Amino acid sequence: MKQAERGIISDYDFKKGSVRVGYTFMVLLIVLITITTLYPFFDTFFGSLKTREEFFSFPPTFFPKTWVWKIRNNVSGRRN
Repeated sequence: MKQAERGIISDYDFKKGSVRVGYTFMVLLIVLITITTLYPFFDTFFGSLKTREEFFSFPPTFFPKTWVWKIRNNVSGRRN
């Protein structure tokens, strides 16, 4: 067996339509799971950089319009 043919799916198997569709579905599922897992962490981090009014505004925004780094500095122990 050649080194290039070694892997989870060989070139021969990848030529089959059903394998290609299954592989594409698996990759899309992994990307979807990754996004849904990381979204709460990024939302919490960006939410901590918003002002109080912007945090509770409707409709909510993902990125802060005004970046408030002063709160992060106080939490980390640095004083102005």
